[in-house]
Amino acid sequence: MAPNDTVRRRAFLGTVGAAFVGLAGCSDSTGPSNGTDTGTPGTPTATPAGTPNDTTDATPTDSPNGTDTGTPADQGPPAWMANQGDLYDNFAMFDDQWSVRNGSATLVEGEGFMGTPGVRMETDDGGLVRVERKYWQAQDFSNKTLSMAVKLEETTVSSAEIAIYLKDINGNEEKHSDEIPSEAAGEWLRIDPGAKSTDTIDLSQLTHIRIDHYARDGNSTTFVASDLRTHPKPETGTVVFALEGTHENNVDVVYPAMKEAGFAGGVFAAPDKLGHSSDPTISDYQEMVADGWDMGVTTLGAKRLTEIQGEQDALAGATTQLEKRGFDGATNVFRPPRGDYTAETLGYADESFDLTFVGVGGSMGTNDQLTDTRTVLSIDADDLEWATECVEAAATHKQTAVLFFTPRHIDDPAAFEALVARTKELQQNGDLQVVTPTELASRYA
Repeated sequence: MAPNDTVRRRAFLGTVGAAFVGLAGCSDSTGPSNGTDTGTPGTPTATPAGTPNDTTDATPTDSPNGTDTGTPADQGPPAWMANQGDLYDNFAMFDDQWSVRNGSATLVEGEGFMGTPGVRMETDDGGLVRVERKYWQAQDFSNKTLSMAVKLEETTVSSAEIAIYLKDINGNEEKHSDEIPSEAAGEWLRIDPGAKSTDTIDLSQLTHIRIDHYARDGNSTTFVASDLRTHPKPETGTVVFALEGTHENNVDVVYPAMKEAGFAGGVFAAPDKLGHSSDPTISDYQEMVADGWDMGVTTLGAKRLTEIQGEQDALAGATTQLEKRGFDGATNVFRPPRGDYTAETLGYADESFDLTFVGVGGSMGTNDQLTDTRTVLSIDADDLEWATECVEAAATHKQTAVLFFTPRHIDDPAAFEALVARTKELQQNGDLQVVTPTELASRYA
């Protein structure tokens, strides 16, 4: 059920910040030693504690009155970094441990995430930059997922794709990709994309990690990669059903099929369009909310964020109108129209919402772990065959698939019912959980 509250500001737990230390040393010993590694070759090891730019021992001393007079506390991660995980590679040993296959990639000290090392990657004439790390001793990633901090610096295309490829000892690859819109350039975010297909590889014997960055049609793009982290793989996959817009299919097709399966989802419709004569009535949506559905926040008139001056104020107005219509239980979740977002969005999203659901291009959008609450990848689910494949991938890889449907595009009720039925089957088998947007948000708030 959706929580009955107004817009919530995410409370950051200080205990996370206390653990976010030691970003300066190399966290993996498979490359040449940096002088501090005493672990077994091929095994990731803990990095010495210290500030992001200091590898010295940070042992505090207590004064007689109990006040800490030693090294200042390490700077914690930003509040939007919902899942800290463990540092795997901060690229400090990039020149020794990684190979540049295409384009230009250079180590930049102090220009990475929170002042840590980073790698500036610039596409070549073919619109590609590629770096690769090869492990002479296979790594066990069977219960791990990856996330990485990235910043798009400049681009001549509308969006740029960043992909992480994992290759096993048999040469099989698994692709995880995200797309960042050009309007978001200049701001740090984390990517945590899931696998792009239902195919599996032997993650217990990983031999290569490759990072590719594409600029379509041979265009140019520059971005910085930093702070590669591992996270524990969830026990099961998760699926969220959500509707973008108001349409008769919401109550005539989607709601009955979902209710029969025992599922609820979310509706993100412009508040000023709710209850129009040709659409479901306010009472229709009130019935859905009573059955556990969320009525989340989007812009007035479904206007794209790139067309709005003063996004945060505009969304405050949209939220107020949603509340005036009696829907105040899911104003902590936000869907920008069509999933587009900007650098401005990244500046306020965490203050105003627990989760923001984005999605650019045709990304599969399945997240291994939600590590950035401002950029939760979603799936364009209008192609029901594609949506079904994404649900299967969520079950296979224990990922999170947030399915966004344009209601007026659901022209085959039987196919939608089949998707719901397959999702129900996977849930009953213990492979999936089906949650609402606010239930997903409650895991990270």
